[in-house]
This record gives sequence, structure tokens and C-alpha cells, in this order.
Amino acid sequence: MNFSKNRKYYFVSAFLALAILIFFSFFSKSLLIKSVDKILRSRGVEASRIAFRFPLFFTLKDVKFTEANRFEGGYAEEISFALSLPDPGKIKFLSVEDFRIPFASRMKTGESGDISVSGRNIPDEIRLKNGIIEFSGREIIVDSFSVKTQEDSLTGYFSSSGSFCTINLRDSSGVYLLSARSKDTIKISEYMNLSGFSLKAEITSGSIKGSVRGNFSTSFFGGIETTLEDKIEIDFSASPAVFSLPNRGVRVSTSEDCLMISADSFFSPIKPHEKFEIISYSVSGNLRFCIKEGLFLVDADSLKVSNLRVHSRFICRDTVTFSSLNIPLARLSISFDDSLVEIDTFVFALDNSDVSINGFVDYSDSVRLRISFCGEKISVEDIINFVPDELLPNLSGISGRGDFDVSGYFYYVSCFPESTDFGIGSVFRGVSIDHFGPKIDMDTFSRPFVATVRIGSSKGEKIALGIHNPNFVPIENLPQSLIGAVLVCEDGSFFSHRGFSLFHIRRAMRENLSAGRYISGGSTITMQLARNLFLSDERSLSRKLEEAVLTWQLEKHLSKKRILEIYLNIIEFGPGIRGVQEASKEYFGTDASNLDPLQSAYFASIIPNPRRYYQIQFERGSISPYWHQKLVRIMELELARNYIDSTAFDSFSAIDLEFIDR
Repeated sequence: MNFSKNRKYYFVSAFLALAILIFFSFFSKSLLIKSVDKILRSRGVEASRIAFRFPLFFTLKDVKFTEANRFEGGYAEEISFALSLPDPGKIKFLSVEDFRIPFASRMKTGESGDISVSGRNIPDEIRLKNGIIEFSGREIIVDSFSVKTQEDSLTGYFSSSGSFCTINLRDSSGVYLLSARSKDTIKISEYMNLSGFSLKAEITSGSIKGSVRGNFSTSFFGGIETTLEDKIEIDFSASPAVFSLPNRGVRVSTSEDCLMISADSFFSPIKPHEKFEIISYSVSGNLRFCIKEGLFLVDADSLKVSNLRVHSRFICRDTVTFSSLNIPLARLSISFDDSLVEIDTFVFALDNSDVSINGFVDYSDSVRLRISFCGEKISVEDIINFVPDELLPNLSGISGRGDFDVSGYFYYVSCFPESTDFGIGSVFRGVSIDHFGPKIDMDTFSRPFVATVRIGSSKGEKIALGIHNPNFVPIENLPQSLIGAVLVCEDGSFFSHRGFSLFHIRRAMRENLSAGRYISGGSTITMQLARNLFLSDERSLSRKLEEAVLTWQLEKHLSKKRILEIYLNIIEFGPGIRGVQEASKEYFGTDASNLDPLQSAYFASIIPNPRRYYQIQFERGSISPYWHQKLVRIMELELARNYIDSTAFDSFSAIDLEFIDR
């Protein structure tokens, strides 16, 4: 009986004790959650719900960072953290998922100004998953991030857009040793990637010193790759902080939304491109990059590129060295949203004059480009001093005098290349070439001479141009139908231009851009003669520069008739067939002076590719109906320009072309 009473007593006592425990547990949990919520709100963090698990583990749902927090405007769907039992003021574990965190201001360090690896500043373990970090207007995608602190070290990893990077930070007698490494390709921006990245550095109060290595690649300019392997320094004591590559004389700092770069003699190897190789260079000057209202702004001043050595078969056969390229001022803006690059100002300086360039590149749906340029009082001497000797191999030692003004433009639309346009204007003041170097004497060509032609002959073929050569035919003895046919096909404005025809250049540009390959050079007869007399059939910038100079001077030293006379006696009409007299005997068994309008039209039609047409037409013994119609069209143009009369046209357009029996 007594046992039963005692059992009831113990049962009631245990029940009351459990009820009291549950009450106080619920009350203390509720009180603890309210206390945590109050602390978070005071620090600018609001959560729609806070959950608690024993012993000190909290989960926050739908978290927002308010005005009082440096992450103002940020949010996270879930934040979990655990406090230390011995020291509730320290966070042992922190996890953030599905978040967007903007850095409104620079992150603060510990009270002493130093970075702390352990202690109350950093949780023992931090995990971030599926979020975005905004910093200075730039978004960094975080797939996952995890770090752990153990006594004097911090280790972890960072994963972003499929790229993985390991991190290690260790305290060594008050000096923090930082190392980071990634084998993946890190996407810095839409147009730039970093691969093979590694960093080793020492962190002290206010500075970081160490070494960095990485391979940078960009899609600009057809794709450029460069390897950076150098020492780095970051000075946090400066305001703003300064990043530098001491071995290269490069300093980088920030101000508001701008990045400023200055260099004394910067150089970083650039991986050779298939068609273009930069061997060496040295850059000095100042660059400023800003982001304002969605625009990426670039300013440059006192920019100088020294000892620039490049190699490309499109420039010339040899390596080209530019001793100095000076850009005193440049300003451009890039809108990535609108796919637009605007060149506000680009000034290129010669010794005593400047050339200014402006324009735009719109690459939204298709590429649309417009570039304008102008320069005043540009001296011939400045141009000669600027152009490297490798670009003028046949004019080494050239000298001149005078100055000129120049202006022009270029317009191109990739989806409509037929609209390509180009224009140029100039004013010359006392411009002349005094000496062409030891290889060329312009006075020779006004009298009989022996030419060495390298086009179509690698060793060079010598041709005597005068009465001592039985195959030479003076211009007076050539039929008017031949002269007319050649002018109609090759250079309709020959007698009115001064060596260059903007019409020919525009047409060649449109044809080449439409075809996506080189099919037309836009050369006048004088330009073709310059190429035959002095140059090779190499297609390069070097040859075009020399061709331009020599064309200009041929027009100044020779009459139009003399230019045409040399041209018709020197150009190729088939394999090993030079000049119109040899061609007339080979194809038709007659002298050039006896050519009829149909034969003349045929010779004019094969000038662009005489060796090919020799094989597919002459060796077969006939021309196609299509080619016959082409010859008729040439004679129609001759008739319209009075090179032949209607009787000749009617007679020869009605008959077939016959080659000599072989």
C-alpha cells in the first residue's frame, strides 16, 4: 500500500519535473531565438524564420541584408551557423545557400588592421553554395566555396562556372603565407580567360608580396594568348591600394569605378598566332579603365611602344622592327550590351606631326565599321623615318622632302560587303623623292634599258626594252584596238588618274570582301608596271607600300605613253611569253602591229591569269561560247569609246577566234 502511494508520488513528481523542463526549454529556446533575431536586425540582417537545434545550431530562412549592413540589397534563401559551447561569441560553422551578396564597401579587417586566420574573426568552417557575389559592378558566380581554419592555417577550395581553385593560408611567425592554384580555365569575362593559375605570396600588415603565374587568352584581334609569370606586390596602406609588377615597372590602382595602370617598360610574352607573331615589345605610359552607366571607358596618355618586333607573311617575309610607336592620347568606349566600340580620339604621333583617328565598330548582328583619319603638315622625312627598313627592302636609303595634309575614311558592313566604301584626299606642298637608294634609278626608264622581271620567274628574267630587241614594239606601231582593249579591261581611267584609282580600289575591296578571299588587287596599269619592273608577286603589306611609292614616281618621271609602251612589252601572256610581240607570234602567228580587234580583245581578257588561260584555251585550240561573248562585250566597250568603228565591230563580233595551228 505504501509502495503504491510512493509510486504515485514519484510519478507525479517526475511528470511535474518534465513539464517544468519542457516549459523552460521552450521558453529559453523562444527567448534565444528572439535574442538572435534582435542581434541580427541590429546588424542589418532580417530573416523570415529562425530555427534552432540543440546545442547551438541556427537556421535562417529567406534572409535579407538591409541598409545597416555592408551587404545592403543582398539576400540568401538559407543561412545556417553553429556557435561554440565554450565560447558562444564565436561561430564554429557558417553555411550560406542560394544567395546574392553585393559588396557595398571594402571589407574590413580585424581591429588591429591585420588579417586574422583564427580566433573570433573567422569561423572554423565556412561553406557557400549556388550564389552570386557582386563586387564593383562585376558578378562572380559561386558554385561552391569551402574553407576550414585549424590553429594557424586556413585551407579550402573555390568553384565558379565549372572552374576549381584550391586555397591555403598559413600563419608563420606573424607572416601569413598564401597559396592558390587552379588547373581549370577560369572565365574572367566574356572575352578573356585565365588558365594554369598559381599564386604564392606573403601577407603582412598592409601588404602582399609574392609571385603569380597564368596563361591569359582573349578573343579580341582574332585571339591572343600570353603567359604571365612574375613577382607581384599589393600595398594596402596606400589609398587606394596599389597592385604592382615590380620587375616590369607596372602599377595598378583603383579610384571609384576606375582602374588605373601605369608602366615604365612592360613586356609579357604573347603566344604566337598562326598568322601573326609578336616577338618582343616594351610598353610605357598610362591607361585608365572605367565603368560608367553600362559603358567600359578606356583612356590612354603618353603611351609608347618601343622595340616592337613582329613577324607575319602578310606584312613581309622578314621580321619587322618598329623602334617606337607613340600614342599621346587615346579615348574609346565599349558597350557590351549594345556590342559597340566607339573610338572618340586616337592620336598617333610622328616626329613632328600627328594623325588623328576616330570611328566605331558595331558587332551586334553583323560587323559594321567606320573609321576616319586626318593629319596635317606630315613631312615626307617623318614617314621615311617611321617606316621600318624591312618594309621597303627595294627602297633602302630612300630620302625625300616636303609635307602634305591627308584625310580619309573607310566604311564596311559584313552582311552587305557590296556597300564597302573608301575615300582619301590630300594636299601636297613641295613633296619629292630625292633618292631611291642604290637599287633604283628612275631616269633609266625614259630611254632604252634592260629590265629584270621577277613575276613568273623566281630567278628573274631579263628583257631588253628598246630597238635593239627585235620583240620590242613602239607604242606608235601597236594597233588602236589593242590599246583600247587593254585600257577597257585593266584601267579605263588610265589617262586621267595619276597612278591610283579610287574606283579600282573600291571595286577590289568589295569583290574581295564579298568572296571572303583575295580575288582582285585593284591595280592600275602603272601599279602593275611598278610590280613587274621592281617587285615580285608576293602578296604582302611590304610589297603594297613599295608599289605605291614606285607607282607615284613612275607617274612623275614618265609620260603615259611611255608607261603603256613598257607595260605592253613586258607583261606576261603565257608561260615564258613576255610582251605582246612574242604573244602575237605564239597565239596567232602574226606581228603585234597586225592584230585584229578580236585578237586584241582576247589578249586583254587573259592578262589577269595568262598561264591558266594558256592551258585551258590555247592548248585545247579554242575558246568557249562564254568567252566569245566576253570578247564581244570588250569590243562593245571599245566601240563606245571610239577605239574601233562600227564596221570593225560588226565584222569581228560575228566570227570565231582562231589560234595558230600547233
